[in-house]
Amino acid sequence: MYHVESSGAPRKGCLAIRGTRSGQPATEESFRKAADLIVRDARGLPHNAFKIELTRRAVVRALRQAVEMESSDDHQIHRTTTEPR
Repeated sequence: MYHVESSGAPRKGCLAIRGTRSGQPATEESFRKAADLIVRDARGLPHNAFKIELTRRAVVRALRQAVEMESSDDHQIHRTTTEPR
């Protein structure tokens, strides 16, 4: 089971995910559906419309990483790819 929470004011997409995705299997398909719910009301302008797709991809990647971290046998602190080693 996974939940997508928002920090600050909740967005419609996050509320929709919390209400409909809870308890769904953690699969690529369910991650894509969750990402679609988050950006469903997003409207880009000519200079930033590409960010909607970037958001979709980032949500899927974050959910995938969260599942991988949860199922990992590694008890060390997990680092993101952007942290120095």
